[in-house]
Amino acid sequence: AAAIEVRDEILRRRPSWGSTARWLDSHEESGKSREYACEDVADVADADLVLVITKDIEPYVHGGMWFEAGMAYAQGKLVLLYGPRTNVFSYILKQINSIEELFT
Repeated sequence: AAAIEVRDEILRRRPSWGSTARWLDSHEESGKSREYACEDVADVADADLVLVITKDIEPYVHGGMWFEAGMAYAQGKLVLLYGPRTNVFSYILKQINSIEELFT
């Protein structure tokens, strides 16, 4: 999950960058949790890298991102951390200091 400004930046740059993350456009309807989870798993499988965003979020609020990060890590994908390290598993990820690092 991303803070609104990070999500907006990713959406703005997505046409040139590419993204498999359907959650950027959806996940608004309640009652579709299983469907959304299955989409997220498929999106991670299709991704070249996974960005874990911990900047400006409450610790332990978004467990789904850690499921996705673990899945990507186990598949040998590049997993980047944007924001503070919030648990022991975040220390095995490469940390970036700005969203700009993704686009240069």
